Amino acid sequence: MNSVLPAFKKLFKPRAMLHRACFEGVLGTALELQLRVDNQAIAFKAEHLILEEIGRLERVYSFFQPNSELNRWQAAGCIVPSPDLKWLLEEAAHWQKISNGAFHPAIDAVISGHGSLKDLQQALWRWQGDHVHKLTPHRLNFNALAKGRIADKAAQSALQLEGVHEVLVNLGGDLCHHGAGKLEVAIAHPFSKADNAPELARVWIQNQGVATSGHTHRGAHIFDPRAAKAITEIAQVTIIAPDAASADVVATICCVLEPAQSLEFTESSQMGCLVVTVAGEVLTNQRFRALQTTEVRS
Repeated sequence: MNSVLPAFKKLFKPRAMLHRACFEGVLGTALELQLRVDNQAIAFKAEHLILEEIGRLERVYSFFQPNSELNRWQAAGCIVPSPDLKWLLEEAAHWQKISNGAFHPAIDAVISGHGSLKDLQQALWRWQGDHVHKLTPHRLNFNALAKGRIADKAAQSALQLEGVHEVLVNLGGDLCHHGAGKLEVAIAHPFSKADNAPELARVWIQNQGVATSGHTHRGAHIFDPRAAKAITEIAQVTIIAPDAASADVVATICCVLEPAQSLEFTESSQMGCLVVTVAGEVLTNQRFRALQTTEVRS
């Protein structure tokens, strides 16, 4: 869901120029870039690095490309993973554990009717030295973590280029910012259908990730792995985290948890959280309110 959009209200040093670019069909979604660079030539080089890194990680993480490293592992059952895939598996295990199963890579099997709740209680993979063995027969989906990770790595790739001072990557609503200054970001209202409708809130971010998840714009697509049922009480969740990958997965987790649990979970994890229920109630934690530039519009 592309519910988090850059407001593009920022002051830059006179010596640096602001470069913006938009691309369609990147990972099946829209990619927006905002770069503060020394000149146009560096901006184009940074664009190239970002697109190259997105393509590289798509070949690792894609759930849809049959020949991605993730899917080769799922087909073979055992591989020595690349550092990128190893990171994904370790992070997925971490978030599955600390969320008490609110995030689960095998939930698609239950949703499709090919698996059961009992399957979700079994180990999905195990490590043996450098090898990782897939234990479940069901396909695993890491999209709630991988897209944010790709945004993070893409932004970092551009920052390695001399003459790039600030990077904003907005990959289908998973937003990553790196740089010295603050950036104001607008969060779309889940019940506003028009693109030019007033936003729900605005916040400042700096060296952080933002992600929004929910079901109001695409129908019920988030399920509670603990009960194998669609989420119907939560309209939208926005998370502000130290990186886009964490924001991405925690936004999904907080669509599953009760609102009070989400606020407590994110506050203890040092993340900002905004929850909108289907009934129209808007809830925020202290860390989110500290970043607000406007009052939340209910």
